[in-house]
Amino acid sequence: LGGPLCTVDADVASTVRDIKAAIELSTGVPAREQQLVLGSAPLLLDDDQRLAAVLEERGVAVDLTMVRRDPERLGWLEALQAEWWHLDTAPAWVRADPELVLAAMRSGRSGCHCASEELRADRAFALQAVRINGLSLGFVSPELQADFGVVIEAVREDGRALEYASPELRDDIDVVLAAVASPSGPSSLPFASAALRADRAVALVAANGCTPFPEQGVLECLSEDLRSDREVVLACVRQDGSALRHASQDLRAARDVVLEA
Repeated sequence: LGGPLCTVDADVASTVRDIKAAIELSTGVPAREQQLVLGSAPLLLDDDQRLAAVLEERGVAVDLTMVRRDPERLGWLEALQAEWWHLDTAPAWVRADPELVLAAMRSGRSGCHCASEELRADRAFALQAVRINGLSLGFVSPELQADFGVVIEAVREDGRALEYASPELRDDIDVVLAAVASPSGPSSLPFASAALRADRAVALVAANGCTPFPEQGVLECLSEDLRSDREVVLACVRQDGSALRHASQDLRAARDVVLEA
């Protein structure tokens, strides 16, 4: 490394793109050829993400290292940004490069399965991968599938990622509530532990987030006691009238419940 190159004024509202543009203006190095490093880790962020996403401290000077990409690596980066599936046939060094794999994922929400085994065991990579596509949790190492921080990010992005969480985390109330509250949340309910499928709070969050004709109904996943719970059943049938067939016999005959369905 050649020592100090330039000074750029930025704040936590600045994006990675803003910083690269300022460096290009000051040094003449095109933004597309820049890789920024904070500490020992590359800023593996989308250019539109804000500096606040990676800085813990505010209002202080930060030393960044700018590495100029070599032409071959730049060529792969641009190809993967255009079409993620190039990763399928990429050489091993590309599939072991977190920036390149994440670039592919941002272009098509897929590609984590092509990453090297070492990369899929890397926590920093896994966190960014599941924020792009929560279902990437299915391709990371078992240790990371048991990591609360990684799993909670995955289920927030896509509740169905709960399927790939460790048994212990599928029995964690915070993880399951985050999963059922996500846009695809009700579809995650079958993967929750039996104990949490009998939890009234979980049932109500899932029922209120249910869309008509889900892949699998909320009520059919719940315990028998909750199928007899009037409030839970009403919440389910308001969202999906077909859920009535999974209610208890008494509630299937209840006039107010039938009218809601």
